[in-house]
Amino acid sequence: MIAGNVLSAQDSLFAYGRSRLSSRFAPKKLSNYKFKVSKQLYKELIQARGDSRMDVPEFVMNTGKQYIAWMNPIKKEIGLEEKAYDLCTQLGADSLNAMAALIAHEITHYYEKHDWSRHFASKNEDLDASDRIKSLDEGLKLEAQADYLGGILAISAGYNTYNIYDDFLKLAYKEYRFDNQIKGYPSLEERLKINENTAEELKKMHSVFQTANLLTLIEAHNIANQYFKHLLVDYQSYEVYNNAGLNACLAALKYFDPHEIPYVLPLELDMNSRLDQLATRLPDDAEAQRLSFLEDAERWFKNAMQLAPDQGTAYLNLSVVYILKNEWLDASFWATKAHGLAQKADNRKQIADAQIALGVIEGIQERKKEAETHFTLALAGNTYLAKANLDILKGEKNKRNLERREAKGIEMIEGLLLDDFLQNPDLEGLANLGNEVYCGKKMLGQSELFLHYANEGEEYILFHQTYPTYQGTTNWGIQLEASKENILNTYKSPTNILELTKGSCLVYKDKKILFILDDQDKLTQWVVFTAQLP
Repeated sequence: MIAGNVLSAQDSLFAYGRSRLSSRFAPKKLSNYKFKVSKQLYKELIQARGDSRMDVPEFVMNTGKQYIAWMNPIKKEIGLEEKAYDLCTQLGADSLNAMAALIAHEITHYYEKHDWSRHFASKNEDLDASDRIKSLDEGLKLEAQADYLGGILAISAGYNTYNIYDDFLKLAYKEYRFDNQIKGYPSLEERLKINENTAEELKKMHSVFQTANLLTLIEAHNIANQYFKHLLVDYQSYEVYNNAGLNACLAALKYFDPHEIPYVLPLELDMNSRLDQLATRLPDDAEAQRLSFLEDAERWFKNAMQLAPDQGTAYLNLSVVYILKNEWLDASFWATKAHGLAQKADNRKQIADAQIALGVIEGIQERKKEAETHFTLALAGNTYLAKANLDILKGEKNKRNLERREAKGIEMIEGLLLDDFLQNPDLEGLANLGNEVYCGKKMLGQSELFLHYANEGEEYILFHQTYPTYQGTTNWGIQLEASKENILNTYKSPTNILELTKGSCLVYKDKKILFILDDQDKLTQWVVFTAQLP
């Protein structure tokens, strides 16, 4: 955060704040446990930022008591004072959240090049433009941007900074004895207001992200694509890139003739199998449509890999893109890479999914013995998907039981009828995505709702999902912690099964209910929905 202090003509040092207190001794660099904790958090934020266009600044900590945190663009350095670390710990369980918000501010100043105008002025004293640049009071604008983008960065790295930053600011101003108004920069009241506005924007983004994920699960891919593109303007996290790519990949799959991809991919498990039904005639622009979606998916998965190079999910998903493009060497390379990362992380399900991808690659190329080996190895980690592909490989796909069960009334959560809620949807954090598309959420006692609303109500999708603490049951008596086997025995064959990073989702489109399972095949939450689409 900028608070306007240039220590010398050689150092364009942008500090969070300047105290009236002074120290008789120069601050000493630290390498103790406080430094190690802070540096690890810093690494997570840098990874979440994922900007390889600029050198990564060095992170330092010292014993100073004049500055809270700083960014030095000349030395390419971001620093934190030990006193600031200690202040964060006073916030208890939110200590790391506060520190993440604080360091994320400085990272934002560095990558957004907030030092440009002053650095330009100091290097060009003889230019008339220099005086004009010096006179600009950009503090409020830069502060707002650092608050907003820094908050997004901290949240994308997994830290909850929605409400904690105000508490930290008040504490910092008191302990550092800052004036309420630092000349040329926002006052404390203005900073608190900026944080309040930023928190509201971040809540809107969270609603958009959650709704986009739910839209993907019910195969509303074109709508979800619009949501993800809206998010990626400001919110470039690993999860958003990966999920945007996954949605685009599933959208592209709709434009393939079933005989082109006879196997089920580790993105989805279609229990009906796309070969169980005669394909309707693909649209005339099918080739262009699927190419467009695949190009988006490839770009987004690569961005996700850059942000989190040790996470295997994006590597696995990228291998599926190359399967759909018939680029077998690339497909094998990325599936093998995903398999290696999954083994290193001891991720049993992802190991199996990577084996399945390798099996699909071999199967499509008619190397059936090799495909069978891969599918068989995957049985232990993802039985349903591996078994489905073994059935297809052996020509036994029609032996699978596709028994359906009639719905037992309208599924509800907390006794709320979705059509009743739509009569007067009282939403929080309404986000405008443009083109008459809106998104909002509503939190209840043990659940929450997400609404996609477009064309003045001509198009809508309303989702209602349980919290992990929900005590109720479905119409057929299913409750949290139920097993996949229990759900399948009760609700019979789903319309589709989508593979998640750490589990799967059973989709029952006819009953308008989704069951989300963890990697142990236990129910963690369920979602009911209603929709009206053109």
